[in-house]
Amino acid sequence: MTKFDRYLKAYFDLSDEFKNLDNETIRELVKGWEQSLKQIEDFVTSKKVTKSQMVSGLEQGLREIPEIICDLPSPIKEQALLMYNQAVLKTIPELE
Repeated sequence: MTKFDRYLKAYFDLSDEFKNLDNETIRELVKGWEQSLKQIEDFVTSKKVTKSQMVSGLEQGLREIPEIICDLPSPIKEQALLMYNQAVLKTIPELE
């Protein structure tokens, strides 16, 4: 699995986990990811950009997610951080 594929998988896994949380910020975040991931797939399919060109943006986005989570109220914050760690770090342990 390429780095691009692992990063994309982390977003999909995290999106699936976050859909179980009842929080408007999380819902908007997941909605934005769904739109962005669809665009990424379209760009890669049409060969407008390469997978390697997308990796740094995907990585930066994954690194910024904990900052968003930290602004959430408890106990959603704790649940979301646990989900993030489980979904992202199992796929991309070097992101820790």
